Amino acid sequence: MKKLLITFLIATIAWAGFGLLSPTTASAASCDDSFLGFRPWYYGITKDPDCTLKVPGVNGGNDIELSVFIWAIILNALSILFGIVGYLAIGFLIYGGFMYVMARGDPSRIAKGKNTVIRAIIGLIICILASLISSLIVNIITEATHIP
Repeated sequence: MKKLLITFLIATIAWAGFGLLSPTTASAASCDDSFLGFRPWYYGITKDPDCTLKVPGVNGGNDIELSVFIWAIILNALSILFGIVGYLAIGFLIYGGFMYVMARGDPSRIAKGKNTVIRAIIGLIICILASLISSLIVNIITEATHIP
């Protein structure tokens, strides 16, 4: 059982590594590039042509209000955190499925596997909804400033 689990983990890590090393097309001056689906911490607070950060100022300073700047960074960090928790939920979903398949007819192990899968699905749904809500709020906040 341990050998099977170790083989599965090695195969998963190798598959993810090959995905990271595969060549991608480079986009010119893309401010919102993501890594593994995580958006950057500066999402929504950069200027379009040259990708420089907007300068925060008090009471509608030069480019963006300080409160909008801070809330955008906080919500971007929360979105990154929700993404990490989502990846963990997917890992627990796989683990629960593995436990269920390897239960070998033992009712307690079957119940434990089912509970793990159900809880992982609930956690994944919560993470997806939380990430969508934080993304929506960042878009609303940054679009309300009407800054190019």
